[in-house]
Amino acid sequence: MKKLTALLLVGVMALSLVGCGDSSTPKTTDSTGDTKTETGGDAGEATPAKEESGEASGKQTINIAWCDDTLDATRSLMLEACKKRVEEINAERDDIEVVLNYYDAQASVDQQISNVETAALTKPDVFVFSCVDSEGSLPCLQTMKDTGASIIDIRDMGSDLVDVVFYGSDEETYKAAVQDWIRNYLDENPDVNLKCGLIYGKASQTLQLIRCDLMKELAEEMPERIEIVAEGYGDWDTQKAMGIMEDWIQAYPEINFVCAANDIMALGASNALVSAGIKDKVVLTGIDLDSGPELIKAGKQDLDVGASITDNDQIMDIAVKLATDTWDGGNTYTLDAVMRVDASNIDAYLAGDYAACSFAIEK
Repeated sequence: MKKLTALLLVGVMALSLVGCGDSSTPKTTDSTGDTKTETGGDAGEATPAKEESGEASGKQTINIAWCDDTLDATRSLMLEACKKRVEEINAERDDIEVVLNYYDAQASVDQQISNVETAALTKPDVFVFSCVDSEGSLPCLQTMKDTGASIIDIRDMGSDLVDVVFYGSDEETYKAAVQDWIRNYLDENPDVNLKCGLIYGKASQTLQLIRCDLMKELAEEMPERIEIVAEGYGDWDTQKAMGIMEDWIQAYPEINFVCAANDIMALGASNALVSAGIKDKVVLTGIDLDSGPELIKAGKQDLDVGASITDNDQIMDIAVKLATDTWDGGNTYTLDAVMRVDASNIDAYLAGDYAACSFAIEK
């Protein structure tokens, strides 16, 4: 009996050690509030284990910490593209092993500061950073820099601490594409005067303001044809944009044009317009080529402008070059393959004929 009891105690102790063995694994937070680890290998694989694997095989381990503002639908597509690119790099290269850890701040400055402090403990080689707030998130940059890591900024905070500003959106070309489309629309509809509602993203993210301010420029250029009736901040949220549009339908029934700063908010505006039975009376534009093309095909959105979300996987290539001291692309990088999609070329876009949808500023 004593022998049996001793064996049972040994078994319990062994199980206890197994249960405690992963306590040092760095975790990230997903959009639901659950913790997880994103890596270049299997889901849930610990960063320290990857580093040991790299060292054992003679490879240089490159640890990338992506500290994001919020994991919305567009960012999810970007993240998936970047994770796929990490897998490709690891398959292509026999001298390095890339590990990607993702941290979602869920649109909270306090959470983002905490995420950066947590990520800093893992001593990453490169931080990919998207600020929640241009000012409130500033302390994050110094925390990152103090680790000795390189920084890729995908919101352009205008800081000298950043090594590369990555522009996944060519905002000037986006503006030109939208303005050119509206001028053509007004030429083709000489009896139409636009009464416009503008749905911006987050007020603290100043770079995106150009996406709706382009309508103010046109209103100054053509005051007899364009009038700004209402403005609001949808904070990149479908439901908030839908609420704004519902309010405008009641308060400003004359609105016949809505410019949304991205497709996520355009979807909210479209839902409100369709529910009210007046979408056919209101022109709706969006940016990002996210959900917009499908809405255009269904007649629920009129214009979409953007670059391929999957092209954002180039962030990972830049990160690897920064970590291996081979980056020679300067302190800015812009995705410049801009496309403009409307009813005239939506079928070509959905068929993958992107050349038929390309738009470039004439120089």
